[in-house]
Amino acid sequence: AGSAAASVASAAPAAEVPPAAAAQEAETEELRKMKHISTWNGAITDKYYWSQSLQELTVEVEVGTCKASDVKVEISATRLTVARGTEVLLMGKLHEKVLP
Repeated sequence: AGSAAASVASAAPAAEVPPAAAAQEAETEELRKMKHISTWNGAITDKYYWSQSLQELTVEVEVGTCKASDVKVEISATRLTVARGTEVLLMGKLHEKVLP
């Protein structure tokens, strides 16, 4: 009787992420989440994040690196404008009138 050789296919071991790299990635993700406002009752668009409660609305606009004096925010009863220097970053009509 002859012996049959069995071939066992072995999968290449999965590349493991070093613990330090995994920790750094987790920390980066956590910081990314903490960088912006909570939008649990709002949304994220390509230009801004927003959130609201019954009493207030919060809008977060990325303005890039600049001085605070370069940023101009104008809120009227029906419109919102956010600019950095002469560049308008966000401009639009509000859904409802802003109460004083």
